[in-house]
Amino acid sequence: MKVFRFDGGGEFCNNYLQSFFESKGNAIDVFTTNASTPLARHKARLVAKGYHQVHGFDFDETVSPVVKKPTIQIILALAAQYSWSLTQLDVKNVFLHGILQETVYMSQPTAFQDKTCPNHVCLLHKSLYGLKQAPRAWFESFTSYLFTLGFVVSNADPSLFIRSVGSSLTYLLLYVDDIIVTGPDSSYISLLKTQLALEFQISDLGPLKYFLGLKIHSLPNGLFVNQVKYLNDLLHTSRMISAKSCTRPMSPSLDLYTTAPPFNDSSLYRKLVGSLQYLTFTRPDIAFSMILLTYALSLDSLPSLAQIQSPGLLESNLQSPVFPQKQNIVLSPLLLLIFTGYSNFSVISVFL
Repeated sequence: MKVFRFDGGGEFCNNYLQSFFESKGNAIDVFTTNASTPLARHKARLVAKGYHQVHGFDFDETVSPVVKKPTIQIILALAAQYSWSLTQLDVKNVFLHGILQETVYMSQPTAFQDKTCPNHVCLLHKSLYGLKQAPRAWFESFTSYLFTLGFVVSNADPSLFIRSVGSSLTYLLLYVDDIIVTGPDSSYISLLKTQLALEFQISDLGPLKYFLGLKIHSLPNGLFVNQVKYLNDLLHTSRMISAKSCTRPMSPSLDLYTTAPPFNDSSLYRKLVGSLQYLTFTRPDIAFSMILLTYALSLDSLPSLAQIQSPGLLESNLQSPVFPQKQNIVLSPLLLLIFTGYSNFSVISVFL
């Protein structure tokens, strides 16, 4: 059969199927959309109308794991502890690489119909943007290939892959199309990048600088991590860029059990609290306040926005020096690497 994708991801089927789908309406339509972002390049992408898919017939599982926050913290800490380089890779057209397990047909896109096969439909072998199973298909395809290279998946995080052969140790983190690779064996990491590029369309972004809102700077004695851009964007979207500076993340007089007037915009409150929770990655000093504010989501009334002083506390740090080490996270090597866990009784008392 004639293929219609350069990567072998699909082929044309006969006009009998075309007539069948026209009468039954089960073919997945497609449309093109133009990217307007000026960040890198302009492109047109073929996108399937996945909302036509039927669960159990066109797809089954759709959930794709993403790397966990503690995993990122541990890997960054290990890299800082042992002075490992952190390499960032990007997968181009990530959802086109997944191998489909289901039989999926698609009508030919308008204005791009093959003149030699005008009455044919497309049988997809690989995933397409818009398909509900595209994220999971990509994850499974990438995972399967890593297994052939000797990697195993971590029991603690399905998005962390580890390869240990003799003295060679390599860690790989995957978040959709973003990949972080680190370890003591730089020669194998170079080989790994070549192997991945042969199987997928990979861009080598060089040393890790920005990942999931985290800005990473390499220092002579470790790593400096902050979320200045993420915070700046948050202050703009929440219209608090001019918030009054403060020295504490929450008013000490806040009483969640006291009846308060209804919050004007509960959706804004929830969005703000959720965004601030992610900032605890580099600002653990606001963690307890975020726990209290999250608990307030279950109450009939919500605290006043004025009582959420964390944005004001964080906004005051935007004018700090380039490396305000007291206000963000610096990962430095220790004489002995020890993992320690503890429980804060104040945190526990909130739920008693």
